Amino acid sequence: MKAHLFHITRDNTSCLIFFLLFFPVFLSSPFLLQSQSLFWSGDGGRGIRVTVSEPTGTGLSTQEQSLLPLIQSTIIGSFQKFSAMTVFDRQNLENIIREQQISMSGSFSDNDFIRIGHLTNARLVVFGSITKVTNNFTLELAVTDVETGERKASYLPRRVSLLELENLSAIREASADLLDQLGVNLTTNGLHELRRSEETARIQAENALAKGVTAQKQGTMVEALTYFFQAASFDRSLSEAISRVSIVSAEISGGNLGQAVLNRIQLHDEWRTIVDVANSFFSSHLPYEFVYDTDIKQANIDYTRRTAELAIGVSLVPTDAWKTINNLRQGLNTARRNEFWDFSLSRIEPEQIIISMQIINENNTVLSTASHTFLNPSETTRTDAILSFPNVVPANITDKLIVRVISINGIDSHEAGETGYIQVSDLSDYNRRVQEADRLRFEYAEAARDERLPIILREQEDRETNTAKRRDDLEFSLSFLLGEGWKFVNASAGLHWSPIPFTSLGLEARYGTSIFNRAYTSPSMILTASPSLGVIFPISNTVAVFADGLLDIGFFGPWFSEGMLMGWITPGFDLGVRLGNVTRLNWNIMYRGILFKDAITHSIGVGLNVVGLYR
Repeated sequence: MKAHLFHITRDNTSCLIFFLLFFPVFLSSPFLLQSQSLFWSGDGGRGIRVTVSEPTGTGLSTQEQSLLPLIQSTIIGSFQKFSAMTVFDRQNLENIIREQQISMSGSFSDNDFIRIGHLTNARLVVFGSITKVTNNFTLELAVTDVETGERKASYLPRRVSLLELENLSAIREASADLLDQLGVNLTTNGLHELRRSEETARIQAENALAKGVTAQKQGTMVEALTYFFQAASFDRSLSEAISRVSIVSAEISGGNLGQAVLNRIQLHDEWRTIVDVANSFFSSHLPYEFVYDTDIKQANIDYTRRTAELAIGVSLVPTDAWKTINNLRQGLNTARRNEFWDFSLSRIEPEQIIISMQIINENNTVLSTASHTFLNPSETTRTDAILSFPNVVPANITDKLIVRVISINGIDSHEAGETGYIQVSDLSDYNRRVQEADRLRFEYAEAARDERLPIILREQEDRETNTAKRRDDLEFSLSFLLGEGWKFVNASAGLHWSPIPFTSLGLEARYGTSIFNRAYTSPSMILTASPSLGVIFPISNTVAVFADGLLDIGFFGPWFSEGMLMGWITPGFDLGVRLGNVTRLNWNIMYRGILFKDAITHSIGVGLNVVGLYR
């Protein structure tokens, strides 16, 4: 019986597939770079950033449009594997092109190439064309330095067949030529590897992915999703296919399948296709990861049989594939409304997942075999269990014991790993990946914050500068009014608003009472309301001067003369300085003068302002 040793060794293919699919950052690890350096001598172009644009197409049929993204992705893959250059990811490139409103057709001008290079911070841009004349195709490629405009490499027009394009051989040959002109010295091994015939599964995966990209651009979401599922089935290491499945599923989560769907019958049939494809894919690619602990614990001892029981922890962890599934469910529910459709994604996971495992010693002797069944596995929650291995003969226990997975749902573990039926990891690897993913998320967040910080600070400064020109606040103030033979303390509350910068409209209510008066032995009172119109001028974001003209309306007290305008209305003015942070609280220091028929009163006060009431 075949067995997959996860504790001591891993099948290289399964391990590589796993890391390529879920941890692209592994591509930049020192270990892999050391392996890749076998393909070239020298620095391999290290430090150079390259963007590969989709070539233009002339004379291509609708079906042949997929050759354009196929050429692009093959060149990207070749440059990534056979050089040390940093090659810009196609999906990120598409996002940038879309955001900058550059044509997605690939019909770029020289200025577009330079602009794309600058937007991606790339030094080199690869572009080209594929032209069909009768039944033949002509492939032409070039590489331009966006800083100087110099043509660094050219693949002169060459006639190729459709088969040579679809099996990638013509594109990989062109990639070898361009790399050589760019100064990447491929070793004999590297040149042989680049020019060798690609495996059938990889060819099928790349072609399906290219057809999906084309369908996605054309807005035929069902066709795109189907091709992406096919690509992922052919080659699980093709991480772009899985990524695009997630993107398309999110796009159609609202039930919209694109402009091509014109009526309810067609919508029903398209959704049936999606459900059939998704059910088929996830039945052969379980949306779970099986995790097991290699730290073997001793459990019970059977003194009668003179055997021991060993145990390990096992877990079934839902993967991110559930995001795709739930997006599709949401889209399906939205699309069918209240109608009954005889298909669904309500039960896409298996009813049970049976794991069979063994413990062997360093002499390759099987100590015990055990199985565990995960019944109705959860879509959202990790399921933990203890797997016990009975009837272990103590004499066979050696210093080093190995845990190995035999099968999953009856499928040999080696085959399950290669085909992507389920992800299998030991606990130490799983925890290490989780920690690495957390670290990367933190670093990306920090990098994004650092990149965004100057913008945030500038926006904050702009906000404060704009706020400093305004007087939108609620003010509470206390002032002392001084006159010949009498003293008053005044408490006031006022609202101010700036309809436009540098101006101020206000309304204040003021109450005053005498604290000493020669003419009156009992306390006297002032009670007024004062509308105002003024200006404010910032000296900095924390200091501003203001001036207001106002009308004091109300009761001035029996000791004052009448108001200048009417007995109970008189004009006034104030001058002041605002101090403090304009986005929180600040203080006013203010002088106020009120004009009566026979006198002018003077007061000096301090106010506390609550800022930002109207923004």
